[in-house]
Amino acid sequence: MAKLYAINFFSPGSQGEGEVYKRVRNLNTKTAYTRGKVDRVLEYEDRDIVELKKEYPEIMNISRGAGLWLWKPYIIYDALNKTEEGDYLFYCDAGSIYWSDVHQLVRIMQRDNISIMPFEIPLIAKYWTKRETFMQMNCSEYMHNQCQATFLLLRNDSISKSFIKEWLENCKDIKKLSGHHYFPEIEEFPEFISHREDQSILDILVRKYKLQTYREPSDHGYIKAWYKGYGSAFNFKKFRNSPYGIIVLNPRKADPHLYEKRMRRFFLKKKLGLESDFMIRLKRGILKMLYK
Repeated sequence: MAKLYAINFFSPGSQGEGEVYKRVRNLNTKTAYTRGKVDRVLEYEDRDIVELKKEYPEIMNISRGAGLWLWKPYIIYDALNKTEEGDYLFYCDAGSIYWSDVHQLVRIMQRDNISIMPFEIPLIAKYWTKRETFMQMNCSEYMHNQCQATFLLLRNDSISKSFIKEWLENCKDIKKLSGHHYFPEIEEFPEFISHREDQSILDILVRKYKLQTYREPSDHGYIKAWYKGYGSAFNFKKFRNSPYGIIVLNPRKADPHLYEKRMRRFFLKKKLGLESDFMIRLKRGILKMLYK
């Protein structure tokens, strides 16, 4: 019978507050079992990427993302090679908290008979990927919503292995991965804000292979008003192919315990009609007027 694995990564050197973030990762692992109902969590750390650091020091010595997140496709590919064909693997950033059963997503994969389940965020790609990377990867699609690298679900087979291997190989090219501009002759998009490293490359590969995308499985994908601050870079879509609830909470830099308490209060208010998208926009508008 196929097993469901969760994957996370912790690097004390990348976060600045090692023990704090280790506890956060431990909470991620704990909730993966208790709420996510996974069979096993594969916990990766610096000791698991020693060879990667030796081979690509130019990238791995960069503090941002503990090496611009190059380790991410590396550990996912490693996990695919350590598990059995037909198993399911859910990569989840260690700062997130599982909220409900990941099998909800597995059932969608089985329904659609897919090997890769990428999740889309309502932010337009050309705002968040430098033009150089689009051109290097021969991608002329700029106006779609970007896929995130925070979460990714895979079925272990030749298709997913080939895809993750290609993601890894492209990420090894610092000219594609880094937000630095290496080709001054390539004019940047006027709307460009910031490059998203591994996520930008993942997104381009999703478009290259025309993969079906799904709603972001975190609370940020469920509550569209939270993205309104992005203005014209924001493009919220309805995903009729994604009939699942919130799978994970994504506190980002907030304390996960406090964030969870806050979200429980939020969901209660939403159930009572006090936290509709209209009410959220109204409160934000009032606050802007008060603090002009």
